[in-house]
Amino acid sequence: MQDDIFCLQILYVRSGKIIGSQTYFPKTPKFSIQDEVLTAFLMQNYLNQPSDSAPPKKIYINIPCKEARLITEALQIEVVDSCKNKNCLAWLNLATVNASEALLRHLALHSALFEKFMALKNALFLVNIPERIECFDISHTGGKETVAGCVVFTAKGPDKNAYRRFNIENIAPNDDYGALNQALWRHFKYLKETPEKMPDVLLIDGGVGQLNIAVQVLKNLEINNVILLSIAKDTHSKNSVDTVYGLLNNEIIKLNIKDQPLLLLQQVRDETHRFTVSSHRQKRSKKLFSVTT
Repeated sequence: MQDDIFCLQILYVRSGKIIGSQTYFPKTPKFSIQDEVLTAFLMQNYLNQPSDSAPPKKIYINIPCKEARLITEALQIEVVDSCKNKNCLAWLNLATVNASEALLRHLALHSALFEKFMALKNALFLVNIPERIECFDISHTGGKETVAGCVVFTAKGPDKNAYRRFNIENIAPNDDYGALNQALWRHFKYLKETPEKMPDVLLIDGGVGQLNIAVQVLKNLEINNVILLSIAKDTHSKNSVDTVYGLLNNEIIKLNIKDQPLLLLQQVRDETHRFTVSSHRQKRSKKLFSVTT
């Protein structure tokens, strides 16, 4: 644990040999303690295992756990927090070292991302660091199986639990503007009823046309506390660099965004594109499978 961030490392051991490992960074309330986090993690992780997955016979843990007996009874798996076996101690030590190294890498990445958020704050002349950035993208194949994807970033990184996919219906083929309008309207109509989830910055993958769609949707919904940006390749540039557009005094203008702020917007845009294309492919594959069967 460091800076209220917990890292758990699992080593999978079979017949005395390590056959795999996995690292977790569970979301925890402030002021949580290791014992509580470990207990909650074990219960959730092993109670939710698939029925066809064989549970381990024993779980060795590296810290004392007040609820070890309760967990053992609930999971029907022996939980051991005082191992003295030589091999067991070596495994626990390895898991602890791995967890420490993973946590350091995790914190380093978050520190770099926080600096980018701070740089974006300065570039946009904001009073506070944006707590939540949302980005939208559209994906389809020849106008079919159109999907809109929404990705959420905070200063801690991508919030994948908040990602959203919108199946777009009843629009003309290849109508990206119509698809974006539908997705934004559905999303922000919902957010208007849950303002605590409202983003500080809305980023659109596209140019002036796409940004204008976002401007109109939020205007019609009477939402005026969201910063609107779009990012697109500048076709007039020899290097095809990314250009950022924003809304200033009700006018869409080209912004002088570069360096770390631009890198952040590119990172968010690229993750949105990846997620949206992946969602579209899943939808397309599901339809093809249903047709062939």
